[in-house]
Amino acid sequence: MSISNCALIVDRVFKSNELAEGIPITVTYSFYNTDESTLFNIEAHDPHFSNTEDFDIAEGQLSFKFESLEGNQRLSKSGTVIPKESKEHTFEPVTFSYQSSRDGQRIEGIAGNKPVRAEIISKREYVLKNGWSFESWGVFGVLSLISIGLPYFMWKSSSSGRQVQEGQEGQEQPSKKANSNSKKNKRA
Repeated sequence: MSISNCALIVDRVFKSNELAEGIPITVTYSFYNTDESTLFNIEAHDPHFSNTEDFDIAEGQLSFKFESLEGNQRLSKSGTVIPKESKEHTFEPVTFSYQSSRDGQRIEGIAGNKPVRAEIISKREYVLKNGWSFESWGVFGVLSLISIGLPYFMWKSSSSGRQVQEGQEGQEQPSKKANSNSKKNKRA
């Protein structure tokens, strides 16, 4: 059967920019009925995630069966998988089958997606790229305190030194006046 005669389009999308070991990946499958009539007994299977050595299924399912899909309608299903190890993977296309009538012949096909080759990176590498790093923010805080604190303390110590000098000069002047007044009183 050629793709041009196929009434069902199946698409798989990973809801993550990076695939990493131990980090959940949500996989969304969309089913589009391009025909005017209803399709029956639709089954789809993602063969790549059936290998339990490479992935754990955390939520949902990755093989689907539903009775019908109305004409010109779309249906989405999703599941969550967790890669067990970091390595390069080739994600094979989704296989599906359906009937154009309840008693009709079974039509089989594969998703329009080509096999996708993707690198599953290590969890450590993922955290370094995307995670919140306490050490980085700690260094940023210390450097910020130094660059703000050092000029402030220099200003504060110089302004307090000026206040002390002004205070001493203010005390010396009244005592000079008092001495000059006492000399005047002695002369008189």
